[in-house]
Amino acid sequence: MTVVQIYDWIVEGTSQGPLWVQVLVILEETILGFLIGSVAGVICGILLGRNKLLSDVFSMYI
Repeated sequence: MTVVQIYDWIVEGTSQGPLWVQVLVILEETILGFLIGSVAGVICGILLGRNKLLSDVFSMYI
């Protein structure tokens, strides 16, 4: 991969569309994945902290 090819992708786009659109889609997916994972982690942590049975069952996997 050369600098000329990267410049060409920025200016003209790739076969899959403009490079900036692809970068924005990747950023959106990354942020959504982080938020979903964070919320799910907090909810699971609260459930495991408050429920002794769940804590005993899943403690070997954590």
